[in-house]
Amino acid sequence: METQMHTIQKLRQLGHTVYVTHERNLDHNGISPRGGRTKVEVTFSQENHRADGVTFTGEALCSKNDNYNKKLGVRIALGRALKGTDHLIPSDAEIAVCA
Repeated sequence: METQMHTIQKLRQLGHTVYVTHERNLDHNGISPRGGRTKVEVTFSQENHRADGVTFTGEALCSKNDNYNKKLGVRIALGRALKGTDHLIPSDAEIAVCA
């Protein structure tokens, strides 16, 4: 089975709605550079009959002992949101055939 690498930009280009939320921890100096949470919500477009408006959510938690990294958090949360949904997202080949 072919594995696809989906990015937020590509999902949005395909017409899906993607929300990303970053939450940070506070300390005595304000926003702490350590710890936090990233949440990704992907709602598939109505045009994609295999998903029909379904929303998938993934979260990534950063330990209070680690520096927070937005890009890594998004990558982990997006992977968790899309886990097992490859059959719902058309591949580039399918898009080319439909165009």
